[in-house]
Amino acid sequence: DGLGRAEWECAVTSAVPDLTMIADGAAIELLGALSDKELRPVFTSIVERTTQDVTLGDGDDAALIEVAFDRGRIELPDGRSRDLCEVELELKNGTPAALYELAQELTKSAPLRLEMRTKAERGHALANGAADKALKAEKLVLDPETTVEGAVARIVRACLAHMVANEAVTLAGEDPEGVHQMRVALRRLRSATALFRPFIPAMQYLWLVGEIKWLAGSLGPARDWDVFGEELLAPVRDAFHKADGHGRSAVEDLDALAAAAEAKRLRAYEGVREAIRSERYTAFLLGVGSWVEKRGWRDQ
Repeated sequence: DGLGRAEWECAVTSAVPDLTMIADGAAIELLGALSDKELRPVFTSIVERTTQDVTLGDGDDAALIEVAFDRGRIELPDGRSRDLCEVELELKNGTPAALYELAQELTKSAPLRLEMRTKAERGHALANGAADKALKAEKLVLDPETTVEGAVARIVRACLAHMVANEAVTLAGEDPEGVHQMRVALRRLRSATALFRPFIPAMQYLWLVGEIKWLAGSLGPARDWDVFGEELLAPVRDAFHKADGHGRSAVEDLDALAAAAEAKRLRAYEGVREAIRSERYTAFLLGVGSWVEKRGWRDQ
């Protein structure tokens, strides 16, 4: 749904994975032709976990959620490690809407942020030493039979998935494509909101538009300075450095301008990090996700 993931578990007799135990078709498709012999240990997750089952609701509509408090680290054979401290919610029974309800309650008690990468993804990233990459939106196909309600849900989920997939690279601030893709996702979400405006209650529409405008405004200056530095200033500066007949003063002035622009860009990215790490951003993600799962537009 953009903010969740599937998980398959099988009991094995040793620490060696046994892929023959997996029966779910979706999991088998993801694994492809991978065999047990091709698997090897890359990292170790050392986690102290405390779990608590939480029931939301009553009767047949009650939802059962396992809340796991994890503290530990991911370790590589060469000694490199990454600390872990997180709360993981796993839906045992009920609808995904219950996950959002509980997550929203938890954020009222502690300054929690959403982490979309699994422990495995973070472990592989640490092992490979690879920087997070910017990702473009996946193609979304709607069947002719899709209802308006179904279209709203799928489109909004796709926009959220695209945006959060570019969080890590945007926070790093080294690849300008990250903040660009987050802004693309927000533009798509804004367009979808406008398209379905007659279907959305007025107060909900105003909240969505207001939060999208706030976040886009927080990301905008960083994108502007990226474009100015890379697409406008850099070619002119290079041309002056290579060309003959230009005074040293002009080159020095352009170098000074580049340094000033870079300082502005770095300050703009601090604003981006502040926005993404804010409680408001987390509340926005959970609020939109909950709105979709609960079909909030029916509340009118």
